Amino acid sequence: MAAGATLDIRFRARNQGTASITISKLAISGAGFTIVQTPSIPFVIAPGAFQGGYVRFAGTTLASYSASFQINSISVILVATVVNAATLTSRAPALVQMPATQ
Repeated sequence: MAAGATLDIRFRARNQGTASITISKLAISGAGFTIVQTPSIPFVIAPGAFQGGYVRFAGTTLASYSASFQINSISVILVATVVNAATLTSRAPALVQMPATQ
């Protein structure tokens, strides 16, 4: 993507267990990445249900960026590259599955 542009990447956390899960931590660390459009912490995901939100990426200079995205104790790495030709590479799962034992 071009320097100065922003991109919102949707994520969904699904509870595949048989008991509700309380999401008590939702965090991101890494330059250029922020969490947007999510419910207030803590929130509950019922069995078989999901909750979504967005991670916003805004790269300011031509470079590669990475961030650690965490939901409770599950972490994934997000990667993005700002180039002259407006392209973005994202290698993060759009769906994070959570067992009921979290």
